Amino acid sequence: NSHACVASAALDGLEEYSHCWLVFEFHANTDAAFRAAKVAPPRGYGAKVGWLATRAPHRAIPLGLSLVRIDGVDAAKLEVRVSALDLCDGTPVWDLKPYVPWDAPAAPIRYPEWVARDDALAGVKWSPAAAAALETLAPPRLAVHGYRGDD
Repeated sequence: NSHACVASAALDGLEEYSHCWLVFEFHANTDAAFRAAKVAPPRGYGAKVGWLATRAPHRAIPLGLSLVRIDGVDAAKLEVRVSALDLCDGTPVWDLKPYVPWDAPAAPIRYPEWVARDDALAGVKWSPAAAAALETLAPPRLAVHGYRGDD
């Protein structure tokens, strides 16, 4: 959807980038009254950490940030096509910022062990019925999201 304050000229040059940061709103967050200091992330196996140490949608201010691939820019339609994103359909996007080389840290990245854990979340297996339903409902999007029928 277009936003009234964005002119088509604002997209000029964005097509030269391969990736951008999306600043978005966690609009589907069901916990609008969130006040807890700690949350249990999916890979934390019940262990709680401070919500600022997670990518959980449950935030004091429901803003998120995702790095996405730019697949195309159509300034006339005020449209930026992206992939490799982790948003719900219809998520309000508030801003785009091009990914530039200095966004990547020069030093090795450090993170907790639970983030790197190789577990069941790393490989989703589709039942035959779920795979058939998915192929019927969303065939054009399957390859974009990495789905292969032989999984």
